[in-house]
Parts: sequence; structure tokens; C-alpha cells
Amino acid sequence: MTFTASGVTASYRRGQHVVTDVSLSVAPGEFALILGHNGAGKTTLLNALYGTRPLDAGSVRIDGELLASGTRSRIQRGIAFVPSEGAVIPGLTVHENLVVAATAVPGRRRRQWQPLIAEALGWFPDLEAKLDARARTLSGGQRRMLAIAMALTQSPSYLLMDEPSLGLAPQIVDDVFFKLAELRSTLGMATIVVEQTARPTLLAADQIHVIRGGEQAFQGDREAFDRHDLWELL
Repeated sequence: MTFTASGVTASYRRGQHVVTDVSLSVAPGEFALILGHNGAGKTTLLNALYGTRPLDAGSVRIDGELLASGTRSRIQRGIAFVPSEGAVIPGLTVHENLVVAATAVPGRRRRQWQPLIAEALGWFPDLEAKLDARARTLSGGQRRMLAIAMALTQSPSYLLMDEPSLGLAPQIVDDVFFKLAELRSTLGMATIVVEQTARPTLLAADQIHVIRGGEQAFQGDREAFDRHDLWELL
């Protein structure tokens, strides 16, 4: 089930295009990395892919099937989104955050989401000891792990993440991406990640896209990225 965005054009405000004519296609288990400076339009692109921003032009499809506007159609088709900020609810406990995420899937009953919470926690054992802790008491790395665990309770086939490295120490960033690689390998989950900085861990991506001034300045693999000396675009 391939996730395909074609000619996506989206605005931050009505009539002010921030992203113009961006296309990408991600197959199960693939890792697509979207790079660009702050203000390049990366977050607007990700919000458009997830449906929190309307498309001014273009389309988002899964296996050729056009997705309706809004987030509901994305959640129903197994797309989960982890924003850079506000992914967890600080005043709720770890367990309460997981329940909120698990119950966001339309039509899901309690007997369905309880095992999914347990499965998500299995990927992040450190969180099990903190189920009753408020999310605001967690470290930055633990909050990021909680945000990913929340997404996993929705049984996603596609995971969109906006700057997961934001505010984290380099070693924690590597830990996050090693965990994502393990999830892709085990679950066959496709991952689309937006970042500002190209770290060696990130450049293991199957495909790299560079957004500059809201336009797609490059798309290719690590070899092509290095060959074209595209570091100057970042």
C-alpha cells in the first residue's frame, strides 16, 4: 500500500502558498526524509499530507485511492502524525495520553485499544514504569518516545513525524531513529520525517527530499545527495 502525494500545493494562510508542487511516494517499510531550513515549508507540507491543512492543489492517495480532505480519512487509512510540539498532553499521565491516542480511531472499542496500548508500551519499556506520571515530568527523550507510542496505538501503516530531533541531545536523537528503524523493519511501517539538519543516522533514509523556498529542490537517495553536493541547500 503505497502512500503517494502528487503536486501538493498548500498555504499557511489562505492565498499565501508556502509549498508548491511537491511530490513523493513511500512504500511499506520505507523511510523518506524531508530536509530544509526553518521556514522552507516543511511543516506546512506535512500538515497538508496529514490533512490538518487543506490542499490548494494536488492530491494524496494510498494505492491510487484519493483521500478525502481532513484528518479522519488519514486516521482511517492507517496514517499517524507526531508533531514537533504539542504531541503529548502535559497535564495527563502517560497512560491517559495513550488512551487519548488509541481512542482517536473512529469506531474503535475498549477491548480493541487496550491490547494496542500494551503493545505500544512493549516498544518503550521505560514508559511502563511511568504510567502514572504526568507527561510534563518526563525528560525530552521520554516525551518523544511517548509521542511515538501514542501514534503506535493507532496501528499505523504510515508514520509522519515533524522534527523529532527538536530539543533533544544528539545521542537521544540517534536512539529515536534507531527505534524508528526497528519499527519499520518489524512492522513494515512507512515513515516520513521532516528535519532541518542532515545527521548521518538520518541519511540512511531510502529517499531524501530537500525543500527550499517551498519548492522541491531535490529528490533522490544518499548517493545522489552526496554526488550533487547538496549540503549547501541546508
